[in-house]
Amino acid sequence: MSDPQTAADIETLARMAARLAGRDPDEHLKIELAGARPFDDVMWRYHDFLKRAEAAYNALAGPHLVPPPTRNRQHHSTSGVAHRSAVNRSESKAGKSTS
Repeated sequence: MSDPQTAADIETLARMAARLAGRDPDEHLKIELAGARPFDDVMWRYHDFLKRAEAAYNALAGPHLVPPPTRNRQHHSTSGVAHRSAVNRSESKAGKSTS
């Protein structure tokens, strides 16, 4: 991951994956097998959570998604619905739809 923002996004998703699995993302996890220590770090860095995070990141950033709306349309901040101009609202009230 060369892009710092991508790395930060994947960390956030890995923390979410750990939390969804019922684990504290900042919990220290030490795995020892036959004297070897394959993992000794915080939970969110566990390879399974990182793989899930990377898969989620790729799905969210994939080219198959609908492009974001253009800047010339004003969207409601919580619903994503475009605001109609005063002219369109008055025509809709009068029974004339412009869409």
